[in-house]
Amino acid sequence: MEYFFEYVYPAQPILHRQRAQEAVVNMERSIEAYSMVVALCSYVMIQSNYKAQPNCLERQDMAQMSNVQFGHILLEESVRVRRGYDYREGPTPYTVLTSYLYYGCYFGLAKENTAWTYLREATTQAQLLGMHEEETYKHDPLDTSRKRVLYWLLFIAERYVCFQAVLAKANGTSEPTQSTNIARSLFTRSSTRPLWMKYLQTGQSPSVWS
Repeated sequence: MEYFFEYVYPAQPILHRQRAQEAVVNMERSIEAYSMVVALCSYVMIQSNYKAQPNCLERQDMAQMSNVQFGHILLEESVRVRRGYDYREGPTPYTVLTSYLYYGCYFGLAKENTAWTYLREATTQAQLLGMHEEETYKHDPLDTSRKRVLYWLLFIAERYVCFQAVLAKANGTSEPTQSTNIARSLFTRSSTRPLWMKYLQTGQSPSVWS
C-alpha cells in the first residue's frame, strides 16, 4: 500500500489514503474492501514492476516468482472473492475502482479483450453512480478529487479504446500496425491534453461544460 502512494499515486491519484486505510482495516469483514485492496496490490505489481519483499510472502517459493506472476495470482484471488457478492446490483465507488484496477491488470497481462470488458463494466458502474454529474461530488468532500480523477481515467481510456477499434477497422485488421501505434501516441499525447487542461482549470466533470 505504501508503494502505491509513494510511486503510483502521484500519477494516478485515484484513492484517498484514509479510504485505503479504512479498506485495509475492513478486509476481514468486507468482501468489497478485500477485493479492492487485493486488486490494488495486483495492479501495483503488474503495472509498476514492484517486487515484494521475501519477509512479506507466505511461502519461500513465492520469492522465485516474477512480479507479474505474483500479481496475476493476486488478481485471480480478487476476482474469485468478488464473485461472492452481487456488486453489480448495488455498485459503490469501490466497485468502480476495483473494476478499473482489473482493467489495468489485464491490460498489463496483454489480455486485452478481458481488459476491455472490465473497462466497460467500470464505465457503466460510474454512470449508474452519477459520476458524470457534478452534483454527485458534493456529498463526499474527502474523496471528491480522487473520484473525479478516476472518472476521467475511465472517460479517456474508453475513448482511446474506441479510437483504437476505428483504426483497426480502417487498417482491415485487429492487429496493431506502425501507423496505428503512431496514431495512438498522437491521441494520448494531444487529444486528451485539452480535456485534462479543462478539468484542471474548472475542476468539473464534462456534464457541466457548456
